[in-house]
Amino acid sequence: MEVSAFNRLEQKIEELLSRLVDLKEENADLRRALAERDQRLQELEAERSQVRSRIEQLVQKIENYQPGEAAEPSPPGETEQGGAL
Repeated sequence: MEVSAFNRLEQKIEELLSRLVDLKEENADLRRALAERDQRLQELEAERSQVRSRIEQLVQKIENYQPGEAAEPSPPGETEQGGAL
């Protein structure tokens, strides 16, 4: 093999190794970004779960609400406006 051919081959190998190092760094950056997004997603899902639970509790209260339950009943013979029947 000629020296120039060997030099070209060596240069190509060096370029490929350099590219491999760059790809490894880029991969590490992407993995970090993915981990951060996964963490954020878990936080948002937990928040959504809490909000959903609170909504379900409110819906339950509304479904169980009976009009007049909270107000005191009128004495017999009186209207709600306080007058006699």
